[in-house]
Amino acid sequence: MSGNAANGTPQSSRGRSRRQTVAETFLAQMLERERRQEAEVHTEIERAGEGPSSMASASPCNSPHTEQTPSDRVKVEEARALNLSTHRVDTVFGKVSKFRNFKASPLHQSFHIENLRNISSTCPSESVLIQANSERAAVPLDGNGGRVAVFELSKPGKLPDGVVPCLIHSNNVLDFAWDPFDNYRLVVACDDGWLHVWKIPPGGLTESTSEPAHSFVAHMDRISFINFHPLAQGVLATGSADMCMRIWDLSNRVTKIFIPIEEEQIQLFGFAWSPCGTKFATVSKDGILRVYRPRVEPILIAEALGPNGFRGGRVIWVLNGRYIIAVGFNRTCERQIHMYNASNYEKVSTIGMDVSPSVLIPYYDEDSSVLFLTGRGDTTIFSYDVIDDTPYLRQLPSHRCSGVHRGFAFLMKNACDVRKVEFARALRLTETSIEPWAFTVPRVKDEYFQDDLFPQTKKLWCHTVIAVEWFLGTNRKPKRVCLQPPDMISLAALSHANSHAERQAGQSGASTAAENLVDNGVRVTGGLGIAGESNPNTNTVQLANAIKRMVDLNTDLNMQLEQDTMEGVDEEEWNEV
Repeated sequence: MSGNAANGTPQSSRGRSRRQTVAETFLAQMLERERRQEAEVHTEIERAGEGPSSMASASPCNSPHTEQTPSDRVKVEEARALNLSTHRVDTVFGKVSKFRNFKASPLHQSFHIENLRNISSTCPSESVLIQANSERAAVPLDGNGGRVAVFELSKPGKLPDGVVPCLIHSNNVLDFAWDPFDNYRLVVACDDGWLHVWKIPPGGLTESTSEPAHSFVAHMDRISFINFHPLAQGVLATGSADMCMRIWDLSNRVTKIFIPIEEEQIQLFGFAWSPCGTKFATVSKDGILRVYRPRVEPILIAEALGPNGFRGGRVIWVLNGRYIIAVGFNRTCERQIHMYNASNYEKVSTIGMDVSPSVLIPYYDEDSSVLFLTGRGDTTIFSYDVIDDTPYLRQLPSHRCSGVHRGFAFLMKNACDVRKVEFARALRLTETSIEPWAFTVPRVKDEYFQDDLFPQTKKLWCHTVIAVEWFLGTNRKPKRVCLQPPDMISLAALSHANSHAERQAGQSGASTAAENLVDNGVRVTGGLGIAGESNPNTNTVQLANAIKRMVDLNTDLNMQLEQDTMEGVDEEEWNEV
């Protein structure tokens, strides 16, 4: 007779008791794990500055008498999702960018502009040999005086062998820029100190012309740079070898702000407006990074040790203006990247790259926080993920082109094809062609809008203030727009729909599962309670999901261990020698 029968304990009753004990243990462990995760959420909220009062109102672990509003529960769930994903990525794998596997490749040859000839050899290293917007590109050419060719991007193909229609100037072209709010207006600076404002006719140039819409003397010497304000319409900054910077109102071509340059600066290399448009930064030949606030005295507000001069440099604002990046050389001609905190202008990171004579031209995509760098005569596009914590600059894959390029011009976000998960678009200028390049992220479900890669972007192709308002001190933030096409479903909507369907499916069996648990002697509260406690805020859906994840007590589980059926060794056998 078996031991169970001898003891008078039925096998089925003992098995049910064992199943009950295992179920209680598993469920208690799961609920305790969720409680720990919720505690981590609260810690993250407190670090983010929510404060203990808001945590108390949003926490489902409060007293049963504390009522939660729907918005509170949503905030807690969002914080939980953010905390879990961040914990998983940061703790296990380290911080990983979503753009770590992005690809860069030229579009099909049918989109190229080919048979380009006589690209200018007189433009200085401070200027970029190609400037573009979403409709057209401008490239300086060699020839009598200064010539700038304008190409319509909607008319790709092979250029004729004859003369290309150009904008003709009386002196060499040193720099040029498109108006960010007018795709038809191009401003060109020459080495005689004149500025020429051109209006490109609809459909593009059909013949060469030497009659700009406006021309005026801007400086007494060669112009080093021109740079449009990112938010104010008709506001243009210029710098010159006559040791001054000017900020213009192009509507009446009047200097509104005059900023003298100290003699020790020798020459300006780079200029960049802050994203808010209230400050700008410069790097110069004396190796000093300077930050100015042009509408408020004192205008010069900060100086910091920048890249060593003599070979050129660039500057750009990143992370919504909280940091500044300066690119230049050291004394051994190694190209370097320097990153500064814009609150105290202390250097937080320096990265050495390679030895090359060409100046790296930076471009920063704010939505992806990716920094692109390449130079005239390079064959490689370097990229970095910019973050606001150590190490600040994390290297991303570099992409090698088939040959050397003369320049890159990145376009605004509205030029990207989000259907192909394209987060950046650029035009690459070679010796004989203009190639559109797409920077894409591989995704499995690319038929859906990738809203985690494309947040609402700043509408930087529309101005927020006019020149008169800006000079009077008015500031307005740019509006944001969603890039999602109307006929595409976002991943968030898809995930929400799937979660809703799961909840609907789970509600049908939740009550039965809970009754079975009680029948088997297990008393369970809500998703964040523990066994044996009473909680009036019990969430039926969380209960059903917990039951489904851990154990299904509705089935007759076989809890018998394999060794229970094995024949053991007699006790006297252990005593044998």
